[in-house]
Amino acid sequence: MRSVRRRLSIPSTASLMCSGFARQDYPAAQGGALDRLRLRWVEGRVAAGLGDHERARQLLGSVRQAFLDDRNPFEAALATLDLVVSHLEEGNTAEVRVMADESVTVFRDHNIPREALAAVLLFQEAAHRDAATAELAREVAPSLTRARGGAEKCP
Repeated sequence: MRSVRRRLSIPSTASLMCSGFARQDYPAAQGGALDRLRLRWVEGRVAAGLGDHERARQLLGSVRQAFLDDRNPFEAALATLDLVVSHLEEGNTAEVRVMADESVTVFRDHNIPREALAAVLLFQEAAHRDAATAELAREVAPSLTRARGGAEKCP
């Protein structure tokens, strides 16, 4: 990954963070709590895309928990899927199973539409069979977005 990064002149996650990517210079960082949370979500996705899975899990985990605390099941599930991708890419299937189980519980507790619950149940089943993949996690997200009403709210 480092050699690809060097050839393409892609900066490391650390240099992005230090260069001001996450500093208070940007409008989203100066906005409300939800804007700052979404900025953290994007930072986590960038870290995951650059292969910095430890940083990605830290950021995405805090985003997921904030959405759970705010009783926002759709956003929590979408952040969970991003977090799951990072775990799957590193082979952490036990943690994926736990998060899949938690997502099903949250969706059942909030009377979420059947389509969204079905997508999460499908992912949960795959996780328990050790058949969950990053691609499957990415395919579940549009089902959640459609069930939520189709508005593109996630980063």
